Amino acid sequence: MFVHTVCFLTEVFGPGDIVELRVMLKDGSIVAGRFTDLRKMAVVAQEIDTEWPEAAAVYFTINPIDPVAASRIGDFKANSVRSRVRTTRDRDVAQRTLYLLDFDPIRPAGVCATQGEKKAAYACLLRVRDYLRREGWPEPIVVDSGNGYHCYFQGDRCSPASPEWPRVLKYLDATFGSATVKVDTAVGNPARVSRLPGTMNRKGASTPDRPHRRSMVVEYPAQWAPLDHGKIYRLASRAGLIPTGGGSTGGHADMPELAENVEELLHEFFDEYQDNLDIAGEFEREGVKYFALRECPFAGRAHSGNLGKTCITLSERSVGFSCFSDDCADHTFQDLRHVLADVSGHASAIEFYVRPGDDEMIEEILALAEKVWGVTPDEMCPVDDPSRVLSAADVKRMIRGEA
Repeated sequence: MFVHTVCFLTEVFGPGDIVELRVMLKDGSIVAGRFTDLRKMAVVAQEIDTEWPEAAAVYFTINPIDPVAASRIGDFKANSVRSRVRTTRDRDVAQRTLYLLDFDPIRPAGVCATQGEKKAAYACLLRVRDYLRREGWPEPIVVDSGNGYHCYFQGDRCSPASPEWPRVLKYLDATFGSATVKVDTAVGNPARVSRLPGTMNRKGASTPDRPHRRSMVVEYPAQWAPLDHGKIYRLASRAGLIPTGGGSTGGHADMPELAENVEELLHEFFDEYQDNLDIAGEFEREGVKYFALRECPFAGRAHSGNLGKTCITLSERSVGFSCFSDDCADHTFQDLRHVLADVSGHASAIEFYVRPGDDEMIEEILALAEKVWGVTPDEMCPVDDPSRVLSAADVKRMIRGEA
């Protein structure tokens, strides 16, 4: 499968790009290092895939590493197996080369997907791709990840600090995600790693209905054009009314109000997932309550350092998730809910925010229309009668379905 790997790497990266190869072993330890020679990287990846039975998964950084930061990571050494290893951080990334969409079947953690679950993920991919085509987006590279599907859009080599892509992921998941498939909202950070095409996905046990599978490129577009950042920005602007759950204690500017009994609800949430969340204690700092976790749900273990390194947070504005490990720092409380639903097989129905009433929602819709399209209620007109200008009252009645 060397051809699949080398063709993919040379398609998505350019001369001089520095890329990290990261191998996750079955015991949780990591081997990682940088490559400047993509062909050599493909050779090493295939050797690992075929000759390392202890390898669970082979990943690559989807964006190239800054040359200065690359010296911190070091070259790849097959014998450097460690539980603590220097890997690429967000601040080490030079520029956006790839934008990743990950369509992942919702299933218990640590198991492979069934064929039916994979079909559901592919159906979701097709719906999203059709929608993005209508929005004028270019065609992506489509990859079978083994358990789900990936779409790679060519980056425009812009600043990796751009905040719009994570909002696009949240918008697509809120619009197209379901009880069986999610558009992974945790893959928006610049230093994200993804499964390397041509390698096996050996996470979990292999069974007849949930087997280990090889990641393969399904489709290369006839013309792989860069994704214009303006299209990303326009789609991200539509996420303004979606509550994100907050990745930090400050929350989101468009976050609705918290429920009056939010702390009581949060303790109910802890009780609901008592088999999956181990609350070690709580403390308060600068008006924010921190509920310290003994283990990070995303790492599956405790990070080294102080007990308060991984916490669920409660501020006046939001319920959030905070982790001071580089690998987990970009996860949000909404991501945590996804993980807990995966590992427990149960999605909590608890709502921490007050949903706006009809009048409030209508006002927010009109405000968003003015912000995005620059159209006020008094400038709107019916599609079937462009000559008729509607009043603000007319528009509100139409939104309510009264006219």
